[in-house]
Formats: sequence, structure tokens, C-alpha cells
Amino acid sequence: MFVPIRVIARSFVVFQLLLCVFIGSNVAIAEPKVDYGIDANKLYQEFLAMPEAKKKKITQDFSRLLNSSGTVMRSNHFHGIQTWQNPFDVWVTQEIISEVKPDLILETGTFRGGSSLMWAMYLEQVSPDGRVITIDIEDKRVPRSKTHPLAAKVDFLLGSSTASDVVADVKRRAKGKRVLIILDSLHTKDHVADELANYADLVPVGGYIIIQDTPVGAIDAIHEFVAANDAFEIDKSRERLLYTFNLDGFLKRVK
Repeated sequence: MFVPIRVIARSFVVFQLLLCVFIGSNVAIAEPKVDYGIDANKLYQEFLAMPEAKKKKITQDFSRLLNSSGTVMRSNHFHGIQTWQNPFDVWVTQEIISEVKPDLILETGTFRGGSSLMWAMYLEQVSPDGRVITIDIEDKRVPRSKTHPLAAKVDFLLGSSTASDVVADVKRRAKGKRVLIILDSLHTKDHVADELANYADLVPVGGYIIIQDTPVGAIDAIHEFVAANDAFEIDKSRERLLYTFNLDGFLKRVK
């Protein structure tokens, strides 16, 4: 369905203002305060009072604007390396890394290698000896991702994340360590279900499995996994920035 650009642009402005409220409500602002002629708190209250369908449409319109050209997300780079990550989800993920302080981050889906380096950068701040394992069926890493200083903290495994030999190798490396998992490989229901079955037991209580790009197909696997496994819960608080590719994809181990 075609959405007029003026409608999308307006939604984008509203979305920006909402983010200002989320950020501003948690930041102490020094006096004197600058008056921009916008009552952000009033706007946010109006947003909360909207029907759920209208709130969802604002988020969807923002998503259409962000992805309308098909190149916005693909233009994102980490230290010069193409990295297909939603900045909103990256922010939440680094918060989780800081809180959980894992010894090991397991990433499935490597692509150019930018995201594994980014996770390694955050991990180094809370677990100096921590490592990242990243898995892919092809080695599409660019030369920069292999020579980057953070590459010394990343182990690349070639193969399917659900292949028995790869799973065994990961579990050997993960033994005795606090593991955080980020699933970003094949986003089909069956594949994500297999990944969850193979790796969920590596995550300690209080830890997370983060499943990315869930609307593509993984969301059904998530719901079935949670329904059958009461050790994990969907942590909706991790979606507070509204725009996420990981809908219902932040799974927290609670027991």
C-alpha cells in the first residue's frame, strides 16, 4: 500500500519527539532549560492515550520511511565495515551486555564481520577477557574485519549454526562460561527453533537470548519455545525504544 510521504514524514517527527521523551525522562538536564516550543511530555501522554492500532501505525510509518529506499540500513557501518544492524536494537543490546557481563557472546550470522567486532568492543569494557564466537555458512568477512584490532577477540566458525559438529565445538568453548546469545542467521521458523533447542541451555539465569529480525519468520518459533519452556520469558521492557527488528525477541532466562 502506498503511504504519502507527508504522512510518513509527520510520523517520523512524532516518533523523534517520543524518543526525546524516553531519553529526556531519564537524563538530568541542567538549568536553564531550553524552550523549543514543544511540550514533549504532553505529546507523549497523547501518544499513550491513542488506540493501540494508531500507535502501531506511527511505528510502522517510521519503519517505512527508514527503509523506503532499501538502502538506509545497508548504509550502516561499524569502523568502516558494512553492518546491517538497527541502531535502536544495538543500543538495547549493549545495555544487556553491560548488565549481564558475559564471558562469551555467541553470534550466529556473521556477514561482513562488523557486528561481531562491535559486540567485542562492548564486551571488552565489562569482561576484558571475554570473547565472541560468530558462525556463518560462508566466509563473507571483508579484509578489514579480519585485521581490525578487535578481531583478536573474535573466533569465526565456518558452517551451519545447527550442524552437530559446530554445536559441539561451541559447547566445548562455552563450558563453564556465562554466555549471551545473538541469533541473526537464517530467520526461518524451523532454523531458529533448532538454534534455540541447541543453545538455550548455555544461557545462565539472568542471561539473554536475543533473536533478531523476528517478523521475518522467527516469531512463531519464539512463541512456541516460550510456551514449552518456562525457564525463559519475553522481556518486553527491552522494546521501550518502540522501533525494533527484534519483536518478542529479547528472551530472558528466569530460572
